[in-house]
Order: sequence, then C-alpha cells, then structure tokens
Amino acid sequence: MTVFEQKTVACLGSSSTAGRGQAFDWIAELRARPRNAQVKFENFGVGGDLAYNALKRLPAVLACRPGKVVVWVSRMNGWRFHTDGVQHFDSRAGRIVADRIQEFIDAC
Repeated sequence: MTVFEQKTVACLGSSSTAGRGQAFDWIAELRARPRNAQVKFENFGVGGDLAYNALKRLPAVLACRPGKVVVWVSRMNGWRFHTDGVQHFDSRAGRIVADRIQEFIDAC
C-alpha cells in the first residue's frame, strides 16, 4: 500500500501559485505561519502557464506523495473553483488534471 505524506501540500498552478514577480507569494505566507510548521509546501507554479502545461507537470506533483493538492490556474484557462475543491471545469485540461489525480488516489 502506498503511503501519502499527510503533511505535504502540493501547489500546482500558474503565476498566482509561483509567487514571483508581481504575484503575492501565498505559499511563503503559509510556510511562515507557526501552525503550519509541520507542513511541507511544494510549489509547482510556473508564471504565465496554462492548464495544458500544468497537466504535463502532474507526474512531478504526484511524485512528492502529497496529502493534499491545491490547483490554482488562471480563470482565463476556463477553470471554475469552489471552496470545497475543484468540482466543475469549463476546460478539457482541467477535467483531465482532476481525473488523473483521482486515478492516482484510487490506485493507492
């Protein structure tokens, strides 16, 4: 049985996730909070990226065995987010990302 690292959060996305340049580095902010001292945040954000390219990075995201995955790609890509997770997608790439994450979880 595969063991997921419950204290690892993988963050996949574009410039809003990368936190470089003019983008606010929200991952660094979360790392700095004392209550998150035991959490390892992995940043898989790339500025100017599209959902299709994020899909190509998915194997690296899943390889870090995260307990949670946060996906934040520009709304210009046609993704729709909800507070309880990504539930509905307007783009094919978004649906594929969610399906591949689910397949990985089911296989474990």
